[in-house]
Amino acid sequence: MPAKKQHPEVICRRLPFAPGIEIVRGSHVTGSFSRHIHHTFIIGLVQAGQRIINVSGETIAVSPGEFFLLNPGQVHVCRSQHATGHAYWIFSVETGTMGMVAARDPARAESPSFQYVRYVDADLSALFHACLALIELPVSDLEKQESLGFFLRTVMEKCAGQQAESHGTGEHGPAISRVCDFIGRNFSKELSLEQLAGVAHLSPYYFQRTFVRIMGISAHEYLSHFRVRKAKELLLQGGEIADVALETGFFDQSHFSRVFQKTVGMTPGRYSRINRREVDK
Repeated sequence: MPAKKQHPEVICRRLPFAPGIEIVRGSHVTGSFSRHIHHTFIIGLVQAGQRIINVSGETIAVSPGEFFLLNPGQVHVCRSQHATGHAYWIFSVETGTMGMVAARDPARAESPSFQYVRYVDADLSALFHACLALIELPVSDLEKQESLGFFLRTVMEKCAGQQAESHGTGEHGPAISRVCDFIGRNFSKELSLEQLAGVAHLSPYYFQRTFVRIMGISAHEYLSHFRVRKAKELLLQGGEIADVALETGFFDQSHFSRVFQKTVGMTPGRYSRINRREVDK
């Protein structure tokens, strides 16, 4: 009898006792995810299968028990090595939260940066699992906060390198930063190349080249991923798929579903059903 087909699942869960930190659990995740960035620090641990990450012209294979680490804004492509997919856990940490974790002076947050994409450390892996287990136990928020803080500090001590550069630095950096802010305020509207170039005070063709040079992805890719990120939030709040599609700037539900599945690895409906169960627990 053939084995039952396993459907991909990606479950996201915010931690009420730890603002700025989200847990993501992926299982049976297949396929390839096109060039993209995250707006948070990604600390992932592969549980099964193998994750392939292409970053800075290098192909990196991450196997079970190994970490994958990504900085905010780090352009990459990732996929599953096997048709049966792979499984992983992720801590997604906002930049401000990680800055405070890494700060030596409590009055001044820093801008840390991972120096590795793949990292192998059995002790750190055990600490990762211990932290995950403690989060599920009926213990105080203080104990959970201390465990999570200790894990994140340990990750930074072992894996941090040079401070991350902001896309707001260098020539045209402030212009591209303005465009990113503009997209964040207007993502639900139809945005044209000429409009974005006007915000940057650059010609359309020069703006295209400059945006890719500074951000690593095109303005269209940045806008699409931003819309999907907002759509995930609305779906978790109980939004209907058709309404979410329009609220986040997609042409229609069909267009939204295609882009969402390509980006997240599952349909909006399945993502909503699975993750709403987590929210309602």
